[in-house]
Amino acid sequence: MPIDLANAKIRLYEDASLTDELTDEPASQLLKWAEGQLERLAQRHSDEAAFDDAFKTLRGVVKGINRLVGQGGMLTPDEKQETTQRLVERAQALGFAVGHQADTLQAQSVLSQSEQVAALLRWVETGNTAAPAPQADALSPVQPAPTTYIPAPPPVYPSESALKPSSTPASSETETSGGYWQGNPDDSSL
Repeated sequence: MPIDLANAKIRLYEDASLTDELTDEPASQLLKWAEGQLERLAQRHSDEAAFDDAFKTLRGVVKGINRLVGQGGMLTPDEKQETTQRLVERAQALGFAVGHQADTLQAQSVLSQSEQVAALLRWVETGNTAAPAPQADALSPVQPAPTTYIPAPPPVYPSESALKPSSTPASSETETSGGYWQGNPDDSSL
């Protein structure tokens, strides 16, 4: 009897406990990844009982990621360790070569939920939480950004008349001569 993938996908998306700790975007991201894994499991397991066991294990992986991301900051170190260990065991049972990187996982807590989910999925699939380096598109070489030349405005110099001292003496107390104030020092009107 062939595996009923459509029914498995429905069960996956209807199980609210798989993503109840996540906001919509990371929950959707996690469920789409799990949906892709269902197809891989169906190819590996032609027996419905074996598929169901693997599906149960996959749901455990999804729940572990859900818990680590959604409750990670509230879990005690022992709870986080236990959840991570169960996640590792379940992922390895599904054939993933995931290793234990508790320090790296703890550093993920400063990321958004979507970034944490992506990092944990990379970790499950590759054993590494680091994002892959961006790859240059071979068909379109990197073009330098266009530059626009904007000429600098011409310098502004003071006119000669502005540099010459005035020959008309000022008639107030605040007259300046040679750069010194010659008013009454006790005058508070200034």
